[in-house]
Amino acid sequence: MPLRVFIVPRVGIGPHKLVKVKCSSLLRSKLLQGTVSVTCAFLTSYGTMPTRGTPTRDGKVEAPGERTCRLCWGEEDEGPLVQPCACRGSQKWIHKHCLEKWRRTSPKKDAAYRCGQCMNTYGDALSLELLRARLQAERADGEYTVFTLNRLALELQDQGKYDEAEPLHREALEVSRETLGDRHPNTLGSISNLGALLYAKGDLAAAEPLIREALEGQRETLGNRDLSTLVSINNLGALLWAKGGLAAAEPLFREALEVSRETLGNRHPHTLTSINNLGQLLQAKGDLAAAESLCLEALEVQRQTLGDRHSSTLVSIHNLGALLYAKGDLAAAEPQCREALEGQRQTLGDRHPDTLDSIGNLGLLLMAKGDFAAAEPLLCEVVEALRATLGSGHPNTLASIAKLRRLIIIRRLPGSSTYAFLPYIASCSRRSLYLVSVTLASCSVACFAMICTYISWRFS
Repeated sequence: MPLRVFIVPRVGIGPHKLVKVKCSSLLRSKLLQGTVSVTCAFLTSYGTMPTRGTPTRDGKVEAPGERTCRLCWGEEDEGPLVQPCACRGSQKWIHKHCLEKWRRTSPKKDAAYRCGQCMNTYGDALSLELLRARLQAERADGEYTVFTLNRLALELQDQGKYDEAEPLHREALEVSRETLGDRHPNTLGSISNLGALLYAKGDLAAAEPLIREALEGQRETLGNRDLSTLVSINNLGALLWAKGGLAAAEPLFREALEVSRETLGNRHPHTLTSINNLGQLLQAKGDLAAAESLCLEALEVQRQTLGDRHSSTLVSIHNLGALLYAKGDLAAAEPQCREALEGQRQTLGDRHPDTLDSIGNLGLLLMAKGDFAAAEPLLCEVVEALRATLGSGHPNTLASIAKLRRLIIIRRLPGSSTYAFLPYIASCSRRSLYLVSVTLASCSVACFAMICTYISWRFS
């Protein structure tokens, strides 16, 4: 079952630099707590949404679980209350219309796309609308556009709109190279951003030199313990893993995690990303016990700090389901996979990359359980969505087609004792498949021929 490895873009913003979270998104909520100045501490130009205090309008303390808007103090009878970000407690609820008005009218630039309290990005259509309007205005006035270019590109990338994001990333990088030079931290951030996008698009050959250039420059100019450097270390590890280099990726993931624990602490979002990445790599190596410990550590902290519906938490729930699947505990894996998918459909939409991964994985799990009728529509949904968003030649699309083809072949096998073996066959190794085929051959030549056909399709 596929895992979710996080590749974390870095964004340059004018004379400063801003840490941006992916790939799908795990670092997003806390890395965006402020913009890190090139020369010193933190900028304070980004304000927060005005919110109510603990007492309600009549002076009483809000009862646990009572839902009131954090902006106007109104209740649900005044409009639908939503949870748009990672804020917790009495601050998590806000009227949908109050939030939209604040985002459209606030003097704070970041109000258009992220919460001023938890710094979690909204990742919705309104973010794109407001950022596009801002970029158009800046171009018309001849203003500096790199920050808005990067911000809009990253929003598009997070929403799976890779083709729209790429020209913006390239424009931001070109301007940064011309105005700041190749070794400026903001230029290195733009290099990292473009590399992360190409990684997401499946163009690993084009992504690798950019990610290596960003990391080399950051090690030389910022040092090995800077947050930007740690982001690029994780990114290079993810890319090497995607190319099949587990041995090359592991020391990078371990370096990133060790330094993150020392400098950021065990509960920082970047540390949690590093925990997740190393855990998934160990799972791929077959060290399931070590992988499970790391996966549970990350998920526990995310549930406590971000909540159960945050995109980063949902990815970790998905990863735990994948790990339980790998252990063969399908009964325990299924509720995790379903929880992740339900949350992602509601918060990210049906065609977000994270959602599609969870749809595909639930399909594989049901296939392994022998529930082919329930698995097929899920795998078909993934193929259709990936063809529409990534194209027919993208590696993810081709992999999803292969899974669907495998299912179709299994369902076409005639009713026989072979069906009793199919859930196992769907998830076993090449060596195990060979042994199964030999065993079935002793039953009938027809069974042997069918299994050999299945094997050839699975590994074609």
